[in-house]
Amino acid sequence: MNRFFLIFALLFSISFSQGQKNVKKYYEYVNKAELAICKSKYQAASKYYQKAFQTGICFQKDLRNAFTVDYKFTGKESNALIYTHKLAQRGFFAPLIDSVKDFKLYAQIKQIQDTTQIIYDRSLLKQLDTLTIIDQSYRKNGFAYKIENRHVTDSLDLINYNIWMGFYNINDERVKQTLGIYFFNTPVLLLRHNIPFQRFPEDILWEQVQNGYLDVRDYLEIYGVYIGTIGNTEQQEMYAKIPFCFAAIANKTFFGLYPKKDSPKLRKPFYLNSPKDEMKKYIYQFYHGTKDFNLARITLYGSPCSEKAELKLKSIYDDFKMNKPDEYKKNKYFTLTNPEWDCE
Repeated sequence: MNRFFLIFALLFSISFSQGQKNVKKYYEYVNKAELAICKSKYQAASKYYQKAFQTGICFQKDLRNAFTVDYKFTGKESNALIYTHKLAQRGFFAPLIDSVKDFKLYAQIKQIQDTTQIIYDRSLLKQLDTLTIIDQSYRKNGFAYKIENRHVTDSLDLINYNIWMGFYNINDERVKQTLGIYFFNTPVLLLRHNIPFQRFPEDILWEQVQNGYLDVRDYLEIYGVYIGTIGNTEQQEMYAKIPFCFAAIANKTFFGLYPKKDSPKLRKPFYLNSPKDEMKKYIYQFYHGTKDFNLARITLYGSPCSEKAELKLKSIYDDFKMNKPDEYKKNKYFTLTNPEWDCE
């Protein structure tokens, strides 16, 4: 790799770390980039990803998608190398490329991945891994699931929870990056086990989202569990009003649902896109799979290639239409079939 690129990548990295992070703009640009991908408008997607990362924020999922856009579709290899650098800083690899066809680029990517200085704390990551091991140690043999052991389980989970929460009191950039980057490893597991005991640090986690350390998409997955399990009445009623789309695959059939009427005021506080926009990404994923891009996570209903699961999901739709017609009319329901969908 030439010296010019190294200097360029360094300056690019510094520009990301300075200034006020704009979370709202980040998700707006990422949404526009993903919708452009759905339309195969890769030049536009490339520009939107560049604008998104200029907000001072970048998450793994978006960096990988941006890499593929520029490596495979726009030919902007310099961008692909920059995204490789940002991924390596966070401990992740760039998507695989043809090492024979693109030997020179492959060598540059390899060098970046081998030499980039990480921005997370390895020692903290080991501590988080240890908490996971401890958490599973009294669950794998069934001890934690016996009613007579509930008080012991609660005490052990509380110890793990307090240790994890203590990390948020450390005012260190590498610690903050680590807690955000690897949130879906240890923290989510600990939270799932502590939520039933009325423990969920909503304010702390939301502050991490607003400061650009925690991806709101990861946060909302566990937040939904929290609201559904121990959220108060006001929280549950507010959350229930937020318009979400639903997408599930049974066998080779896609079942989609999204509200006909949008409620931007309820969505915007969570940086959510419109349900209609999200549905476009689900449909794209259904027809194209995840070989190139990961835009949306579709639920697989029942066992793969199960005709029984497909009929069950269809019956749920039909039952809803018959027994709750007023609610049914508020939503757009549809099914799609993709004979090439790999459900094996």
